[in-house]
Amino acid sequence: MGRLDGKVALVTGAGSGIGRASASRFAAEGAHVVVVDIDPASGETTAATIRGTGAQAVGVVADAASVDALARAVDITLESYGRLDVVFACAGGSLPGDAPVTDVDLALWAPTIERNLLGTILTVRATIPLMAATGGGSIITIASIGAVLGSLPMHLYSAAKGGVIAFTRSIAGHYWRDGIRANAIVPGTVLTDRVKALVAERTGPDGRNEAASAMGFDDHPFALGTPEELAGIVAFLASDESRLVTGTVFHADGGLTAY
Repeated sequence: MGRLDGKVALVTGAGSGIGRASASRFAAEGAHVVVVDIDPASGETTAATIRGTGAQAVGVVADAASVDALARAVDITLESYGRLDVVFACAGGSLPGDAPVTDVDLALWAPTIERNLLGTILTVRATIPLMAATGGGSIITIASIGAVLGSLPMHLYSAAKGGVIAFTRSIAGHYWRDGIRANAIVPGTVLTDRVKALVAERTGPDGRNEAASAMGFDDHPFALGTPEELAGIVAFLASDESRLVTGTVFHADGGLTAY
């Protein structure tokens, strides 16, 4: 038996990276998965891969910053599975050109907030009513070391992810009455395809260790994670094993913010 047997999980940003790995892990743990992504091809690839394992998944094309698109995703969830137990608001990411506040082009402010903070808020706003009506569950958001580490020179992204942390704590403190838990994950550097492309020229055949050295992580041997490793943490927070965990900022950064 899987830890998520009988549960229904909705994942935004499930077409790639941490979102895809988490959607696949949810399915492997027994959940029915609603795969939400803005890119039709990527989302359908994730959903089809899950179905190919014998698990159930439905793909929904939706921008996590669109009220109407998210409402449609919730309607499809209800029509397909009749309930909602887990929401992983994973859609987001930094934008090229983010920089210290005195240098950054403020034209990046609105899209950075929309992609990260607004998308998270709207995902939660759209899904809480169904989750509450069908018995509660677990909401998981994704923040960043940029929200808690003062040395990261991406000030707009840091502000947006700091808002994600504050928002997650707020919903945990309010919606417990509906049986809903909420936790934010703070990952370090995760070797998604985008990150691997960024460090490819500075790494060799040893992979993770050489990438860590190239990025200045020699004193943090656990700093570089994989999407699959993050997915294991997400699955724990989605499961009943984490029933006592809510309102937390769950660091999975290999010690980057600890020493």
